[in-house]
Amino acid sequence: ASIDGDVVGSVTLVHHGDVTGVWSMATDTARQRSGIGRRLLSTAMAEARSRGTTSFYLGATPAGQRLYESLGFTTRTTARVWVSGETHQA
Repeated sequence: ASIDGDVVGSVTLVHHGDVTGVWSMATDTARQRSGIGRRLLSTAMAEARSRGTTSFYLGATPAGQRLYESLGFTTRTTARVWVSGETHQA
């Protein structure tokens, strides 16, 4: 997504038959909580459904939990990811 020529958000989906994964999603920090992420993901999911997707999955940080839950996602499991010796929740 762009506003006045500036990239403010993106979403990448990966399709596997009738299942689609949200591979990555980002919104410019200054534009978060403005609805850009919701519009991006809602539009991408609608397009995927029009191509036969019946279910979605994603891995996410807690920062996006409210958005994802509002779009019908539920938490199935949590995991720890180690990066350069630091522990991060994913």
